Amino acid sequence: MLQSLTLMVTKSDKEKTVDELKDKFSRAKSVYSTTQLGLSVEQITSLRDEIRSIGGEFKIAKNTLFKIASAGTQFEALTEGLKGPTAFLFCYDDAVVPATKVKDFSKANGDKVSLLGANIDGQTYDQAQTTKVINLPSKEVLLSQLAGMLVQPTSQIAGLLGASASDIASILKQLSEKGDAAKTVKEFSVSSATTVESASPASEDDNSNKEDIKE
Repeated sequence: MLQSLTLMVTKSDKEKTVDELKDKFSRAKSVYSTTQLGLSVEQITSLRDEIRSIGGEFKIAKNTLFKIASAGTQFEALTEGLKGPTAFLFCYDDAVVPATKVKDFSKANGDKVSLLGANIDGQTYDQAQTTKVINLPSKEVLLSQLAGMLVQPTSQIAGLLGASASDIASILKQLSEKGDAAKTVKEFSVSSATTVESASPASEDDNSNKEDIKE
């Protein structure tokens, strides 16, 4: 009877963990799979606290439970082929910053945590791609760089990026239709367009062409 009771408790615990993981998967903007080897209790607690302070969670559980909880979600591919001690990083606010914290923490603690893959905004990345993503400049830096580019005419931006002016206009339009970061970009676009127009008065030839058209 004692053995039966123990099995019931174990099953109940597993079901509770699966339910908790399902909730985390459902709320996450992005999820990263990681392998962690040799972390002490103190190190795990420190990492969890740091991640929690920036809107994320670092969760250790059995691989089978991660697989069950992620079934049918966009994150399911991250649980395929998991081996050894695994932890998942759930990002609820910023989709990348918590991952950079894990990278920095690992570097400072003997590389005991490795990012295996990620799903960011519905797109799944392998280990190499994930590393590239988290090494990109921050959103603030990118916006600053983009703002600097936007004070130039679209044709010059196109030349710098190797794209056509119409492509750049399309990209800016798409950015303006997205979230808060894009709202900032849109504001930059409007102010930059005004700057470009005021700094580039029409030439005499342009004015004469307009007069011809009116006639």
